Amino acid sequence: MPSDFRELFETHYARVCRQAGCILNDADAAEDIVQETFCRLLLNPPRQRVNVGGWLSRVATNLALNHLRGRRSRTQREETAGRRWQPGTLSAEEQVLRSERLALARQALAGLSERERLCLLLRFSGMSYAEVAEAIGIKINSVGTVLTRAEAKFRRRYTALNGGTEDVF
Repeated sequence: MPSDFRELFETHYARVCRQAGCILNDADAAEDIVQETFCRLLLNPPRQRVNVGGWLSRVATNLALNHLRGRRSRTQREETAGRRWQPGTLSAEEQVLRSERLALARQALAGLSERERLCLLLRFSGMSYAEVAEAIGIKINSVGTVLTRAEAKFRRRYTALNGGTEDVF
């Protein structure tokens, strides 16, 4: 560990921690963000060491905002999943039909390319186009095209597997 790292840590830690704490309103999450910030300083320091405090501030802010976005997306996905299906609200017949549809959907998904499958699953789990693009390594402008083609291919495969009936959830 470079000796100047210790000095930078001691100089900037409290300020960066306060900043992350203000953004997140969660002391534990703020500590995680600060740890990640200083790990990035150690592993990938800025090219110019002129304004390390500003660099640390920007990195901490970006990490905190990414954390908030992830938390918001996760909450939305969990709430959506909870509204779609609640145990005990389906009759035995409805549960069997649901299980059959899920099996058909899994088969239809298995017939898609990995990129198409990931695009569909990530988008319908609540991720934004930008998040999907980053996760599967494509340009954000391509997500809509890949998604549209994947949906059409999925629908055709599902309908064929379901005997020509298009009752996709």
